[in-house]
Amino acid sequence: MRKYMAFTLCLMLFCISCSSIIVSQDYDPQVDFSTMKTFKWMDPPEKTGMNTLTIGRIQNAVNAQMKVKGFSQSSDTADFLIALHYGQEDKTKIRDWGYSYAHRGFAGHSGVDVYQYEEGKLILDFVNAKTKELFWRGVAKGPVSHQKTPEKREKEINKVITKILKKFPPE
Repeated sequence: MRKYMAFTLCLMLFCISCSSIIVSQDYDPQVDFSTMKTFKWMDPPEKTGMNTLTIGRIQNAVNAQMKVKGFSQSSDTADFLIALHYGQEDKTKIRDWGYSYAHRGFAGHSGVDVYQYEEGKLILDFVNAKTKELFWRGVAKGPVSHQKTPEKREKEINKVITKILKKFPPE
């Protein structure tokens, strides 16, 4: 029985760690993206749920991707502003395998696995600097792991930001 519990725990951790990040984008099709060349960061909300190290890693990853795409960061006036939002919540995933059994009168495995994890949601809002209207939004959500080195965190953040900005600007 202990071997079975250990196997289930290992399988559960493997499934959660392999869960992919879900990314989506939305934008205003009326916006002429060719006029947008420079950007500036908006100050993050006081209660972002992230420490300043993580905020810095995210901003650096976005800055690098924007530079590759031909956009430049401005310290003065900019064509658009980027706002960063983050939220996190506890989640429970239940998997019913659809069977159960009994052995010698004792109840056996019920066929149900329960996974508890934290899900993070990162949102990048691109706002027209003149009109203050949202024109593009990128969202990533997925399981959060707190047991990573700073190098692994940076690598994961770079991967997530690359996925979010893959379709920016829209064609």
